[in-house]
Amino acid sequence: MLNLIKPKAKSMKNTLIILFTVCALVSCKKKNDDITKETLSGKWTTSGYTITLYNSSNSIVSQVVTDAIKTYWTFSDTQISLSTDNYVMPRSADYTLTNTLNTRRLHISTTEIAMYTDWEITEQTDNLIVLSTDVTDKNMLNYGNGQVAARGKIIIRLTKVN
Repeated sequence: MLNLIKPKAKSMKNTLIILFTVCALVSCKKKNDDITKETLSGKWTTSGYTITLYNSSNSIVSQVVTDAIKTYWTFSDTQISLSTDNYVMPRSADYTLTNTLNTRRLHISTTEIAMYTDWEITEQTDNLIVLSTDVTDKNMLNYGNGQVAARGKIIIRLTKVN
């Protein structure tokens, strides 16, 4: 009777090892944050951005549309250049595009271009690119009379220059 139990126990042990190995392989995440070969191109313009602040209930507590000096964003294969009509020395930075679970992101190598380095591309057509990012600077979450928002979002709309 003992000889019958040992083979079953050994078989059960092998089955568990195989099952554990399969589960471990399946649970290993494949890197989905792939840098795409896609690039942005051309000259785009913006004259401001929108900052929206939300409370802990996700209700809008403040929304500011800022008018800024008209800026031009020029994309090449790997670089973005920012310039203005005022002939100020253009600033340039490297950029990459990534696609994570169908969410496209623009990663800029420096904050000198647009306050933050990581932007989600929420909309893109031939004539419009909409960029969005979460506010992480706690000072930008202040509004009203000493109130602090739970979170914030910045949106930049770029329009194609013809």
